[in-house]
Amino acid sequence: MHEIIDVPGENVAGVILGDTLTEDDFNTVYPHVKDQVERHNTVRLLFELDGVDGWEPEEVWEDFMFDVRHARDVDRIAVLTDDEPWEPLMSRFDLAFPSAHLEVYATGDRDDAVAWLNGEDLEVDVPSPKGQEQ
Repeated sequence: MHEIIDVPGENVAGVILGDTLTEDDFNTVYPHVKDQVERHNTVRLLFELDGVDGWEPEEVWEDFMFDVRHARDVDRIAVLTDDEPWEPLMSRFDLAFPSAHLEVYATGDRDDAVAWLNGEDLEVDVPSPKGQEQ
């Protein structure tokens, strides 16, 4: 089961994934993510996982991981999930996107995840010139 979702941000792609992921899911998700990767220098991904229990056929999803990794730079991935345990799935994301920063959020924290994807967590501390108070 999959659903492409709109996520605020020019270079952000979002997908809800659930149940056993199939080749049909792959054939929808892959072009969506690949399109984002090809249109932007840096891409940020939001994956909402809702009861993902595996994927079939395994080879199709492995091809996705290999191809996306080499296409362009994915620098941030936010994963929304309340599923336990989620660690085995995170190792898949690490393999697919080795240079990306990965954060996991509870499903109810979507706004925080989107803010992080859009760089709203970045604080810039600019010191004032000597002798001037802030």
